[in-house]
Amino acid sequence: MKRRAWLLYLVVGYGVLTGFALVPTMRQGWVFNLIALSSPVAIVTAVQMWRPNIRLSWYLFALGQTLFVAGDIIPYNYSTLFGGAELPFPSVGDVLYLSVYPPLVAGILLTIRRRSPGSDRESLIDSLIVAIGVGVISWVFLMGPTAHDSSSTLLQKLVGMAYPFMDLILLTVLVRLLMSGGRSGASSYLLPAAALALLVTDFIYGYISVQGTVYEPTSFAYLEAGWGSFYLLWGAAALHPSMRRLSERAPEHETRITRGRLLLIGGAALIPQAIRAIQLLRGSPPTSGSSRSPPRRCSCWW
Repeated sequence: MKRRAWLLYLVVGYGVLTGFALVPTMRQGWVFNLIALSSPVAIVTAVQMWRPNIRLSWYLFALGQTLFVAGDIIPYNYSTLFGGAELPFPSVGDVLYLSVYPPLVAGILLTIRRRSPGSDRESLIDSLIVAIGVGVISWVFLMGPTAHDSSSTLLQKLVGMAYPFMDLILLTVLVRLLMSGGRSGASSYLLPAAALALLVTDFIYGYISVQGTVYEPTSFAYLEAGWGSFYLLWGAAALHPSMRRLSERAPEHETRITRGRLLLIGGAALIPQAIRAIQLLRGSPPTSGSSRSPPRRCSCWW
């Protein structure tokens, strides 16, 4: 039964998340907070269940997820806690949200160090190629417009650009982990999938904020579905039995260019050219627009 705990966790978690996203009566803040809180609980439970070689990295993951939960709770109850005051930007919520990334990245780096103690320049270079490609998208559509927004203060610009930058760092180290070789399992794919869910959801929210659009989850809370997937996939990665392999030392091997690896690197390398082509077709660069609202991770309906 415990070997299928990860699958049961995903089924129940996505069942609740689907109800939250689609059923208006279930769209309550505490429901989403419970989904979020399940992730650090699942991680701590999994450490006691599977006892990996390096527990510190998983405890760092649990810390990061807990900070994310705190970031959800405090901003959504800010007016109640502070006598009806409006949530400013930046706020304590942004401090908590941005504090999520250091423990997550540190935990992944510890795992990489244990898994590949030697030098693996090929995997490092490949992950940097992916980071540069995705970074171009973030700069053109998110960070660039935010940096050129004349209505925002310097602090607001820095905080607004910090979100896509930290998402990029997280994705980069996870791609590096994915390319480190050795025995792979579901956990090594669930973690990058969780980071990808966070990256895509943050990008969508940041983009609609840059365009001045107010997020109103009337019929489908699609952003919460993305953030909820981040929580659930990371928790499932911890509960899967293969989480123990992540900290096992990978054998020395000659780096092979697999089809998947080639597609990933080639696709990332083509991103700048694709964006440039879009700019030419539109007749003006996407960065020419103004940012009416710096991107921040906070829904307005809670």
